[in-house]
Order: sequence, then C-alpha cells, then structure tokens
Amino acid sequence: MSNQVVSETEVMALFREAVQQVLRNRGDCVSETTTEESACSPVVVAAMNEDMKWLEQEQFRVILLNTKSEVLEIVTLYQGAIDRSVIRVAEVFKTAIRQNASSIICLHNHPSGDPSPSKEDMEITGKIKEAGELLAVPMLDHIIIGRHGYYSFKNHGDI
Repeated sequence: MSNQVVSETEVMALFREAVQQVLRNRGDCVSETTTEESACSPVVVAAMNEDMKWLEQEQFRVILLNTKSEVLEIVTLYQGAIDRSVIRVAEVFKTAIRQNASSIICLHNHPSGDPSPSKEDMEITGKIKEAGELLAVPMLDHIIIGRHGYYSFKNHGDI
C-alpha cells in the first residue's frame, strides 16, 4: 500500500467527481420542480459525508450546479470554530454568479456530531433562500452533516 499524500485540491476534485457521477446517475435528484422529498439529499450526503462528518471545525460548502444539474464546482466558503462559522450571504452567491450556476446546494457539518439545526442555521438558511430567489439562483437544499446522520432543510419543509 502506498503512503501517498493527497492535496486538498485533489480531494475536492475527487468529491466533485463523486457528486457529479451520482447526479448523472440520478438526474432527477436536483430538479427545481420536485415537490416530493428531495431525492438529492441522501445522494449528496453519501458523497460528502465521509469527508465532513469527522471535521473538528465547522465547514460551510456550496455545490454549484448548471442547468443540467451538473456540478460546476464545490466551494469551501468558511471554516469556523468548533461550534460555529460566520457566513456572509453575499459570499455564498459570489462564486455561483461568477461560475454562472443555475442553482446551489449548501452544506455544512456540525463537529458535535448532532446534525440538528441551530437557531443561527435556520436564520442563515432563510437569508440564503431569499437571496437566491432574488438572484434567480435557487438554493435547492441546505444539508447539515453530523456523525450519525444528517438534516435536510428541504426534507423537513424548512425551505
């Protein structure tokens, strides 16, 4: 077995490809017109879970999607403390607009392991949703990853 060191850029490229492959196999999972539970949430969690659930600091990432639900980029916007990160809504959409993304999926981890949303999580999700509607770049879901599960704002009717 090789003791090869893999850079963060290479890891993100691997995750991007994994998410893209899953989305390609489940083309309906990020449809804006889906009114049933988001089939995308478990798909995205499966692709991102192993990387994010053990992080010791909170990270906030955004998956940028084009009109065909193809992954344009996965961006790590913030890395915070063990119990919070400060998120500026404008930063969430800056890269999305530059990359001409047609929609986004937000996700972050809770280092505590508990994926239950905090009051701050609920507030920022509402602000991102509102901004996305104004910019015509909708947030399809916001997913919180914990060690033993996840919370999907879409699946819980919170967006």
